[in-house]
Amino acid sequence: MRSVLIAYDHSEPSRRSFDWVLSHEVLLPQDAITIATVVNEDLLAVEGMYGWETATMGTAEWMADDYYKRVNELEQLANNALNKLVLTLETKNIKARPKLLKGDAAEALVHYAEQEKFDMVIVGCRGLGFLKRKFMGSVSEHLVHNLNCPVLVVKERNDTKQD
Repeated sequence: MRSVLIAYDHSEPSRRSFDWVLSHEVLLPQDAITIATVVNEDLLAVEGMYGWETATMGTAEWMADDYYKRVNELEQLANNALNKLVLTLETKNIKARPKLLKGDAAEALVHYAEQEKFDMVIVGCRGLGFLKRKFMGSVSEHLVHNLNCPVLVVKERNDTKQD
């Protein structure tokens, strides 16, 4: 039995990677599968749930309440998405469990994968250009260089990318 971690970030490339893994029968019914997503609360405090926002004036209490509300909403959305993926796998007679991680995506996934001693990690690739990759970082690249287990990076074919 293999233990497999699937990293999922709710993006369209991540969804297509998940679909590719299913269609190519990479996962086996006897595998112990975990599907993980990461909520970065630090980024949420600055960026906001729906993208970059301008600073708003208000009391510290209001800002704290707003922050915790955003975190709770994002965690609920993430859990709902993970549960849908688990159900999708169940239709293929593959059992999986959801896992919500917190922090920087690359670091949280490396820490969790090493802690749980997964046999393989599966991650999608957004295909960022050189500059975006340097400024934003590449989770898949970080996993490949820092994990002590095989990492399957599912890269989009050029003819399926959406511009």
